[in-house]
Amino acid sequence: MNSLKCLLLPASLAVFCLSCSQPAPVQKAEQKPIEEPAGPRIYVTNEVSGDMTIIDSGTLNVIATVPLGKRPRGIHASPDGKTIYVALSGSPIGGPDVDESTLPPPDKTADGIGVFDVAQKKIVRVIKGGSDPENFDISKDGSQLFISNEDDEAVSVVDVASGTVVKSAKVGAQPEGVKVTPDGKTVWVTSEETGTISVLDPATGKINKTFKVGHRPRSVAFSPDGKKAYVNAENDGT
Repeated sequence: MNSLKCLLLPASLAVFCLSCSQPAPVQKAEQKPIEEPAGPRIYVTNEVSGDMTIIDSGTLNVIATVPLGKRPRGIHASPDGKTIYVALSGSPIGGPDVDESTLPPPDKTADGIGVFDVAQKKIVRVIKGGSDPENFDISKDGSQLFISNEDDEAVSVVDVASGTVVKSAKVGAQPEGVKVTPDGKTVWVTSEETGTISVLDPATGKINKTFKVGHRPRSVAFSPDGKKAYVNAENDGT
């Protein structure tokens, strides 16, 4: 519609000039401010291309695509919404039926948690996240990250301010989903290969209990009161 107005404007001025003895003064076009997104932004990690797509949820238009690092997977925003954390991994892409002996060696220098500044639209630093970080969650106060380390069969506790791993505990094989309970007192970690949930006490850094669930559990969600946990099982279709 705006382009149509621009095309019509010179024609209307030409008609006006023909009917008047004095030419109409040319008015300077008013510069319009850059439009704000129509809705909240959506941030999507792209594991293969190593970047992140930012989408305007109001229009579904892509605002930007920004580079992150190798294999960006898990993604979460800080409690204040000013920072986005992204799990980065230098381990080659495999899968449940892939012979890992045929894959190239991992690039451990690429492992970490990318810290993306929302205002600047770029990675401002990468903090340690243990070996091959897959997914993670954030403590209620935003001071700690709880990260599943897939090839190490462990969960790491990272202090955000110092960017260091302060605690680590062994869990089941191929850990993936990580979720802090609504009360913030425990952290649940799914392990795909062993089909288990490990419950971490973030205060001590120790696993309180481990129990079986379905085949290849991927993630966990809790009811608001924390009385129920919902676990999806990939191979069970549930």
